[in-house]
Amino acid sequence: MSKNTNKNTSKRKLIAIVAGAMATITAAVGSIAYFTDRVQDDATFNVGNVGIELVNLDNTMTDVIAPGCIIPLSYTVNNTGTLAVDEREKVALSVFKADGTTPINLSATPSEFEIYKREDVEEVTGKGYAPKAGKSPIGNRVNDDGFTVTADGNRIIYMVPQQAIDGSDNELGDSVTDTLSRDFVILFRGTSSNEFMNCQVKIDVLAEAKQHAYTSAYDNDWTELQSKSVTFNTGTQAVVPAKTEFTSNPAPNATP
Repeated sequence: MSKNTNKNTSKRKLIAIVAGAMATITAAVGSIAYFTDRVQDDATFNVGNVGIELVNLDNTMTDVIAPGCIIPLSYTVNNTGTLAVDEREKVALSVFKADGTTPINLSATPSEFEIYKREDVEEVTGKGYAPKAGKSPIGNRVNDDGFTVTADGNRIIYMVPQQAIDGSDNELGDSVTDTLSRDFVILFRGTSSNEFMNCQVKIDVLAEAKQHAYTSAYDNDWTELQSKSVTFNTGTQAVVPAKTEFTSNPAPNATP
């Protein structure tokens, strides 16, 4: 091979190297010359709350009644929270002698005193008030300390079935409101005996609420939600926590 050929080959290699270097530089410059943009933002959200209140319950009834009478029992449950809730009540009725402490046993079914919706009773001429045909009290009887009232007990606790109530920021439809108005009556059966002369009847109402959304699995049984217990009427009832009964979050890495 001649010297000129070697020279030309070396020159071509040099040109190729220089061209390669230029290409590298051009690529590097091009990578920072594209149009660019960036934006950053943040967002917050508010967690809703659940709250109810029980109002206008007349707990100072002084009417003197006789068998066959009805006594009005009304109250209102308001949703004071932002979320729609499912609400239900337990209404307890217990009977005592005139001293207010000695229990009087109620018959099993029907009992001398029962609670009905106002529209479910009617006056029978000459016999006082009675339930309309096919009508039942306001709810099923529930246990009180594991004891269901029968002929050897002086109390009945009714479970008023749950009902949805709107929240201030969470509405469920035109037919749903944020208030429930209960219009009940206590029926003193005309067949009651003289043992109930001068007796005292005590009514207690317990209202509970759970968020409506995502809790349909508990509609028929709230047991899993009831982590608290309260004294109610003459016994103890499992209940859902009140909104003020918070459980503190454990510190990071804290031992449970």
